[in-house]
Amino acid sequence: MNNNTSYGLITLSIASCGVSAYLTASFLFGLGSSMGMAWPMAVVGLCLEGGKLIFSSEAARKHKTGNHFKAFSLVSITAVLMAISVAGSVSALESGMNASKQQTTAYVGLHDQIERLEISINSDLNNGYRSRALNTENRVSILRDELAALPGENNLINQHGENIILIVAMALEFVSVLAVAMCSNTRTHSQNTVTHSSEHIIITPSDQGNMPPQINTLSGPARDTATHIKAEILAGNVKPSHRGIMAAFTGVGREVISNTLSELAAGGVLKPYRNGYALA
Repeated sequence: MNNNTSYGLITLSIASCGVSAYLTASFLFGLGSSMGMAWPMAVVGLCLEGGKLIFSSEAARKHKTGNHFKAFSLVSITAVLMAISVAGSVSALESGMNASKQQTTAYVGLHDQIERLEISINSDLNNGYRSRALNTENRVSILRDELAALPGENNLINQHGENIILIVAMALEFVSVLAVAMCSNTRTHSQNTVTHSSEHIIITPSDQGNMPPQINTLSGPARDTATHIKAEILAGNVKPSHRGIMAAFTGVGREVISNTLSELAAGGVLKPYRNGYALA
């Protein structure tokens, strides 16, 4: 993956996560206002968003290393947090749409007219004009019905507003989670890349002291594959056996596997264990 793609994923991840976190925090802030704990609820929303991103990133890493059970567990937790986040995003977007609707000229006009009539009702009741006040109340009731049925300025949003909001909220969640997961995979792949010279491969594990450098007798693509295998074995991601290496590296030849294991064993990195090897 080139740098431009990586930067694009990082930018997309930050943007989508930021919008999703803002919507969720706004929803819980409004919910908490009625309970007198608006800011604590907003902090809870941010923590939920952070947990969602952390779990999705870890799920991608566990899946890449072959730990499918933990990956499935983390995906399940992420799905629950995404459902909560979608609910918060939908509520926040609906509130925003309603607020936008209330700013239209027709809405403001009807609202002001209702307020004036309500003042007139109170005045008529105070002066004893009950019949006129009753007629005015009927007029206010009609205006309230008109206000409730008032269409927005955009007919498409007015007709399909709920569906559009739901689609936007779900798309936002999936984009944020997928972008974070892809960034995690990219980072993991970069960490597993080992720098080597054209003729020698030097491996210096922290627990082996001053191990002499091992000369790789392989060349070309086979040498690159051997380098990658050694790095994965030292990181504990691949079992040091023919079966473990073949499961992690599809299509690798037995000669490459044998040479790689022999070199690691000769360098003291591996020790004989049963019918194969184990880290020393």
